[in-house]
Amino acid sequence: MLRSCRFGSQIPEHRRAGKSMLSFWRLPRLPSGMDAVKRWLSGLLLSMTGIFPVMATLPPLPAGLPPVQEIELPSSHDSTRLDLLQGHAGVLHLATGSGVATYDGRRWNTWNTPNHAMVRSLALDDDGRLFIGGQELFGYLQADVSGQWHFTDLSADFAEALAGEPFDQIWDILLTPDGVLFNADHHLFLVDPDGDRRKLWQHSGRFGAQVLHAGEVLVQFRGVGLKRLVDDEFELIEGGEQLVEQIYMMLPLATGGLLLTRRDSRWMHFSEGRLEDWPMPPGMPGSAEIGDAEVLDDGSLALGGMDGRLHIYHPTTGNLRSFRVANDFILAVRRSHHGGLFVQTMSRTLHVAWPSQWLRVGSESGLSGSLMKITLWDDRWLTIGSTGALASTRPDDPDWTGRVEFKPTDWSAFEAWAWLDLGDRVLFANSYQLLEISQAGVRSLSDDDLYAKSLLASRYEPGRIYVGTDYGLAVLERVDEDWRWTFRQDELLGVVTSLVEMAPGELLLSATSAGVIRAQFSPDHSELLAWEKFDETQGLQFGNDRLAWIGRSAGDQVVVSTAAGFFQWLQGSFEPTDLDGLDGLRLDESPVALKTGPNGTSWAFSDTQVWRRPNAGEWISEEVNRLAPGPVSSLNFIGDTVVLGGTGTLLTFDDSVPSPQDQAPGIRLTGVLRRDRDQTREERLPLDGSDLVFPQLDDYFVFEYAVPEYRRPDMVRIRYRLLGWEERFTDWGQSSRVTFSRLRPGHYRFEAEARDPDGNVSRIQPFEFVIQAPWHRTRWAWAIWVVVGLSLLALLIGFLTRLRLRRAWAEQSRLAAMVEQRTAELAAANRKLRSLAHIDGLTAIANRRRFEEYLEEAWRNCAERGRELAIIILDVDHFKAYNDTHGHQAGDDALREVADIASDGLRRSEDLVARYGGEEFICVLPGANLETALEVAEQIRSRVEQSDRRLTASLGVASQVPDLADMPRVLIERADKALYRAKQAGRNRVAAAD
Repeated sequence: MLRSCRFGSQIPEHRRAGKSMLSFWRLPRLPSGMDAVKRWLSGLLLSMTGIFPVMATLPPLPAGLPPVQEIELPSSHDSTRLDLLQGHAGVLHLATGSGVATYDGRRWNTWNTPNHAMVRSLALDDDGRLFIGGQELFGYLQADVSGQWHFTDLSADFAEALAGEPFDQIWDILLTPDGVLFNADHHLFLVDPDGDRRKLWQHSGRFGAQVLHAGEVLVQFRGVGLKRLVDDEFELIEGGEQLVEQIYMMLPLATGGLLLTRRDSRWMHFSEGRLEDWPMPPGMPGSAEIGDAEVLDDGSLALGGMDGRLHIYHPTTGNLRSFRVANDFILAVRRSHHGGLFVQTMSRTLHVAWPSQWLRVGSESGLSGSLMKITLWDDRWLTIGSTGALASTRPDDPDWTGRVEFKPTDWSAFEAWAWLDLGDRVLFANSYQLLEISQAGVRSLSDDDLYAKSLLASRYEPGRIYVGTDYGLAVLERVDEDWRWTFRQDELLGVVTSLVEMAPGELLLSATSAGVIRAQFSPDHSELLAWEKFDETQGLQFGNDRLAWIGRSAGDQVVVSTAAGFFQWLQGSFEPTDLDGLDGLRLDESPVALKTGPNGTSWAFSDTQVWRRPNAGEWISEEVNRLAPGPVSSLNFIGDTVVLGGTGTLLTFDDSVPSPQDQAPGIRLTGVLRRDRDQTREERLPLDGSDLVFPQLDDYFVFEYAVPEYRRPDMVRIRYRLLGWEERFTDWGQSSRVTFSRLRPGHYRFEAEARDPDGNVSRIQPFEFVIQAPWHRTRWAWAIWVVVGLSLLALLIGFLTRLRLRRAWAEQSRLAAMVEQRTAELAAANRKLRSLAHIDGLTAIANRRRFEEYLEEAWRNCAERGRELAIIILDVDHFKAYNDTHGHQAGDDALREVADIASDGLRRSEDLVARYGGEEFICVLPGANLETALEVAEQIRSRVEQSDRRLTASLGVASQVPDLADMPRVLIERADKALYRAKQAGRNRVAAAD
């Protein structure tokens, strides 16, 4: 029976006096009247809706970090990294301490310099030539039709001009209309790779930065000034004599002129002969602390700092965004052709998704625990969660450190579960009590055994608060400046996790273990009049548990989410709904919460997924797992900003940043290899569509393919097929290499498809080739063989006829008998040898030795082709008793009959049945899935049972796609365990392996 406690008294005096608030909290007093009512009406349950504070600007947050994906270099490669560049097809090139490392999205390949020295700089032209500058070496790499790199040494062309004089490393490469400039401190080389033009300049004072600007090649001659290239000579430009101090970089600005980074760390602007200081916003380091920079499409600059910070600076607006992506020196910043930036540090290669709609603030700013609520209070950010209440700092705090951080408040030492903003005060629920926080301080409104988990302000009766607790429901009423409890359940009914007010005094609530309940109160809320649990009879379905979320959709429709789906409330019952396709996007059975933002955008989230639906469009899945690996705890609206709470992490969403439309460049066929049967010889085949014809030599054909996706590489899926070998594509997977062997003569076409993280499908250019039969197996050869054979047969017949006439019948009979005897002896000997090697003497089927050889061969072939392999183990039930009853001869006859039944039950010629030992038989079925193998096993079992010998058999079945890393015995053990279960279950049955 439901029990309740009625409360009509005011909060006792000893409950009113709470501890004082933190000194830095300055709580504004808001207007009363309708504004206060609106405040109450906007206060909603923590797990269902957010607060929309009205603020001109939001208080500052710690610098957020966009999604960053590390591209790991295998430990076997040179770990020194000095420059990086992305090729036209998305391939990534790294300059290392010994050459160039190339990454196609799945595999790393390396090229080492001839002098085994480092490569310092890279550049790429429109013809696909990768220019490299290293220690006393420069030239270019270019791939041939098979994808192999070949090096052309351009530095050798200057051997005579240098006359043995060494030059240092090439630290910069510049592509110009006149050729390629290689800058080596004291030497400057100009090379036209398509012609004979070669030019060398030397400067004792060293060369500085170089740039192609406004159609002119500009190079700094340190100690002299800035010069331009005119007719193979350099001349000072107007005002160039001012630029004598070392310049690291010259960055073209959209507004005109060049922004200079200098050794003296000043930011300078040079335009039309004038040199002047360039003002930078606070937080920008000195120019000498910038390792590299890239000019972005919108005119902003991506600047990599020595401290691992990436600065995005817009020279026109002066806007600066800085965030740390690494802990060491940033050597290179490059735009990705398909969205974002590549950042190269001394030890890491990173892809930074910028611009990004999502930014992360994490534990480095003081956040900790599960953030169940994120809101604003007293011009501060506030988080409510498992570590209590954390508030952001601001410059007027006594302990301000110069940056925004989150620090604990002194409201509670326990977990915090709920927060309800009532305008001039808030209600705050920790693990035990419900507290009121206002300008007067902090006071407790309950005993220590309330255990509140959710709060809901009535939309119909201002001043009434519904409280969900570990025990059920409680009702709190505000009377003037005091509070009183009008109702409280004290029986354990389950934790109330979500609440929706349907009408005055009527609620829908969800409670753990209890499901969804409708509660109805008396007018004064002192008595519970109705308590109705919903189940399948009212159209509501649950999964394995009764967890549910209750809330309202964008159209104010009451919706329940369970493991079984979404259900909407209609006239006293529930009906299933897919919420305009949202149900089909769920990857697990976690309940989904719905929210509507202030701009009308619908949001939904579960523990593991987040979706957005702008203005009644289609649902968009937001990939936030890279930024917040743990479960999503809450979704909040702060003004127009969407804030997600995770574990020690909050994510902000900025709708003003354009949604990324870039997609991966698509799948590429990166290599095709042909290996001989012994895999001692390897040939790399051309990828340009050449007509390829190969003889049938049992060669291996290896296909390598990849998608250069750097944002979310783990979400790329690939499938393939080889037409002529198989018609269907494989299932989607992550394989990037496949091997085919023992191809029959015919025409083959290899195709592969990839699906990127956004669902876009790309395809390779099909690779076609022909396997040609040996000449002696062609049609014309067979025709000749038939003619020759018939001719020889005719000659032989004539010869034998004449021989018979010449010889006596006696001699002919003797010779015929001798030949016949010797032939029979030889055939018998051969049969005996074959029987000893592969045939079971009793049943005349394959023996265990033949089975083990064939299983090893089938395991390898199915693993290479991705086919399933099935095993059936058969054991004759109670055979010993049958032997003892009918005699050994009858037992032998029974085994022979079972062997015949098993042989007849196989599907095709490549299947094998063998005697495994005693009364056990085993079948190998290449290409059979578990369902097919079970059908074969059941057919054999049925025929054994129907035989005249009144025998039965138990069979165990197992099937899997073999892995060359495993041994075939794994499959045998699984089938043997299934056989054991069949016997345990009563024999005369078929059991499948788990």
